[in-house]
Amino acid sequence: MAFHRSGSTALSRALLIVVVVLGAGASDASGQYLFDPLVPAGRLRLAITPSFSQWDTRYSVDGTQIPLGDDLTDPTGALLFPAVTMLQDQLRQLLEAPGYVPSLGQTSGYIEHDVTRVDFGAEVGVFDWLTVGARVPFVKTRTALGVAFRAGEDTDLGLNPILEQNAAVSAYLGTLDRAAADARAQATSVCAAGAGDACQRAQDLAVRAEAFAARTRMAYQASAFFPVGGTTTADALTAVGSDLSDGLEEAGLDRVPDPRFASAPLDEAGFLGLPGNGGLGIGTAGLGNINALWSLGDVELTAAARILQGEQRDSAAPYPRLAWALTGGALVRMGTGTQDDPDVLLDIGTGDGQMDVEGFVHGALDVGRRLAVRTEIRYGVQGSTTLLRRVAPAGEIFARSALTRSVRWSPGSYTDITLSPRYRLADAVSLAIDYRRYAKGADEYLLADPADPAGTLDTSVLAAETEVTLGQIAFGLRYSTMGGWRRGTVSPPIEAGLRVVRTIHGSGGRAPRATRTDFTFRLFPRLWGG
Repeated sequence: MAFHRSGSTALSRALLIVVVVLGAGASDASGQYLFDPLVPAGRLRLAITPSFSQWDTRYSVDGTQIPLGDDLTDPTGALLFPAVTMLQDQLRQLLEAPGYVPSLGQTSGYIEHDVTRVDFGAEVGVFDWLTVGARVPFVKTRTALGVAFRAGEDTDLGLNPILEQNAAVSAYLGTLDRAAADARAQATSVCAAGAGDACQRAQDLAVRAEAFAARTRMAYQASAFFPVGGTTTADALTAVGSDLSDGLEEAGLDRVPDPRFASAPLDEAGFLGLPGNGGLGIGTAGLGNINALWSLGDVELTAAARILQGEQRDSAAPYPRLAWALTGGALVRMGTGTQDDPDVLLDIGTGDGQMDVEGFVHGALDVGRRLAVRTEIRYGVQGSTTLLRRVAPAGEIFARSALTRSVRWSPGSYTDITLSPRYRLADAVSLAIDYRRYAKGADEYLLADPADPAGTLDTSVLAAETEVTLGQIAFGLRYSTMGGWRRGTVSPPIEAGLRVVRTIHGSGGRAPRATRTDFTFRLFPRLWGG
């Protein structure tokens, strides 16, 4: 299962980042803590593997740790809405203030994802050298969100009055257009009598009136926000309009009214409700916690076959001096899980909804009675699928619904390597330290419909930061009576394992710094034979 952008591009890094431990753990359940992948002939191996993963931090491209909440933290709040930059550009020109920076308010965010997963497995030993089976996961995801929002002394933006006073704003803009047209008509009339100072003054006034009308219109249409009445910014904009009115009046033309402004700055409730405000075009529910229901994940079909096996044993010794085994296998991961919903901010899916094909090699080496090493190398190729995504950069949290497109997603291939040295505390109990390195190539996104009228959208922004590397270390106990069962001293065979897994390094931008606790329990009822 791949790393990919979750949610509405929204918080995909946090998403996602989405982002996400399910992807990092593409073969967590597959390895089953590196127990022997083969089942004795005629036995059915039934397994249950519950796990719990949690993370509130991700790794950047260069491996720096970044809190997920940073995507909701901004000293002005305006950076969370890219359209505010367009408003800023227009106001800078209107106010002739190149250093002007608008402020919506201060935001500070905290985001935590967790995934509870229970895998049910059933595998049959067809022969001693061949095992086939299936694994069915059920997944429950949860997102905890905390956002503090405060309007500061420099806050000068509120909701655009066009959202609630559209008729009044339209009338005001119509007045500006008429004033610009009157000034242009007067300039044409004055200049028809010949060039001179009067002509130049009339031309300058017409240019001022036209520029003010055009830039004011673009300022109102730039974003869902506008200066709040009574702020320094609003007073300055009023002064510019008044200065233009003075010029119009001197020329014998009608004055223009004062602009319409936002009634008040946002409060915290208003900020949290912005995604659900239809006027903003985001089209999602407001910011809040998500506690999803249990849902089916991506079902896996597996097969494993012995490649070689051998040992060196002293005569009559109960344990070999050296024993080794090599097993190969394949896995098909079906697209039965649910993808994250692009219209739910911070959503995490239970699967990728596409098919993966994975090959693996499992190696076992036992040295005497106490020491052992297990290793596993997996390589997976991930199939493509069509899904809905908002085509916007990962940092654009509140991407507009108008950017939603059907895209063809091709996840990158991955390599998953685990090394597990062990020390046997007793015949059936081992202490293990696992190191795992997971690496995935970059994803590719293409518009599913080449004839899409918005074909100029750059889908490569969805692929940014999808190349992932993770390093994890785990400490655990394994319990297995399989050896005693083979020697005829224990019946029936049972296996269990408990681990705590910690991500210790990573890179890529979407790599979660997660902690996972997992447990497995396996029974071996007999189907046929001895």
